Amino acid sequence: MSDDRSELLDLIVRHSFERRKVVLSSGKESDFYLDLRTTMMRPRGIELAGKLLFARLEQGAVYTRDPASFGVTR
Repeated sequence: MSDDRSELLDLIVRHSFERRKVVLSSGKESDFYLDLRTTMMRPRGIELAGKLLFARLEQGAVYTRDPASFGVTR
């Protein structure tokens, strides 16, 4: 499972992470921007997220209203 986690992290870094100044909705500043939609909208990204989420659910973890749940339902 760690290979899947490493691959998902690589996808997140390549497609969802930017090092730049942003102003958050709270008005505070951040030095980076993370938009996971760009990873989750990729077939491999949602597949890996769903697989990892399903493994956590099997271990008893509980998640609600998480868009990654779409990957679990396939």
